[in-house]
Amino acid sequence: MNELLQNARSLVLKIAISAGVTAFVVIAGMLEFAVQNGGIAAVPVTAFAAAFLIAVLVGCVLGLMLELKDVVERRCAAGHPVNPILRMYFGSQIRSLLLWFVTIIVLVIFAPALAVPFL
Repeated sequence: MNELLQNARSLVLKIAISAGVTAFVVIAGMLEFAVQNGGIAAVPVTAFAAAFLIAVLVGCVLGLMLELKDVVERRCAAGHPVNPILRMYFGSQIRSLLLWFVTIIVLVIFAPALAVPFL
């Protein structure tokens, strides 16, 4: 974690750019959808605000994950010790991608079952 935070300017820049691009893509898509389906006035401002906030949060998480991937790759290339779980998720190209797909599928299947007791 120390190496991740060592170059804070790069980290903040990656997170900010990722959040900005994600928010831009989401809002542009919403505007295009609104124009095609009855005009921008048909979509409440709160929907745009909620979509913007969620997109910024998702973009921040994606930016942090990209930086974490860079750190894991640098440490593996230099022969430094890396946490095995981080190495599995961020350090081995195709296997990492497959592991992410499996994780997302498991979360999609089991998330509704976990949420039921809280409703």
